[in-house]
Amino acid sequence: MDPLAPTKSAATPAAPVDLTQVHGALMDPLAPTKSAATPAAPVDLTQVHGALFEQLVAGHGHMALMFLGRLENPQTGRHEEPEPLGAKIFIDQLDMLVTKTKGNLSEREAALLQQTLAATQLAFVEVIKNAGPEPA
Repeated sequence: MDPLAPTKSAATPAAPVDLTQVHGALMDPLAPTKSAATPAAPVDLTQVHGALFEQLVAGHGHMALMFLGRLENPQTGRHEEPEPLGAKIFIDQLDMLVTKTKGNLSEREAALLQQTLAATQLAFVEVIKNAGPEPA
């Protein structure tokens, strides 16, 4: 989808937004577009904000799962030893987002946030249970 194309009506479901193109358009709205002869259409900021919110939630979920040793660390290419306190920071931020955004999200955004929070909380509990008692 071309994020610079005119927006669709409310009855048509929104297609995914290519943030690399949108971000460039937002950073420099006077930059030349694909065709210098065609003026740039306005960017639908609701779509952009929705896509950015989904990236934020997914990023926090991935970071929590990486700290829990469930996802590989992209810098090392390995699953690291769990660091529950590092994961807890991201899980707590997801929980804060649930509270602070209540009633302001689309169904899709709310479901993504709730599912991500539940999955990371469950993984956290499993890691804690499997860790056993701390050595004295």
